[in-house]
Amino acid sequence: LVRRSVSPVGQIRFEAHEGILVLHLPMEMTYDSARSIDLLVQGGLPGPARGIVVNLGRTRYFSSSGISSLFLLHLHFPALKERVFIAGASPQILHTLRLAGTQHFFRFAATVDEAVQALSAEPGKEAGT
Repeated sequence: LVRRSVSPVGQIRFEAHEGILVLHLPMEMTYDSARSIDLLVQGGLPGPARGIVVNLGRTRYFSSSGISSLFLLHLHFPALKERVFIAGASPQILHTLRLAGTQHFFRFAATVDEAVQALSAEPGKEAGT
């Protein structure tokens, strides 16, 4: 298990699950938390990854800055472009993300476990740090 945090309270962090990186997001995706994600993404992955799961299971507020951060994640790791899931989004956040067109760039899963299982079942090369 590999962990790497950026936010002062450790709410935003990567966690590795057998080659799949899970990006845990905070309860509120504001401009400040989105900036923390941008810094984390720009710092590179904490290790090789076969896919990324963005965990929105605890997130209750998602600003447009958060949507921008998701697109930065997509652009920054082109080797994983079809291997990034958004998991656990509430119906309201899911609706907002779909209005923003994220379904053209990301895959969706009800839970982190479902997304990790789907990625684990697919062959794919790893993206490095």
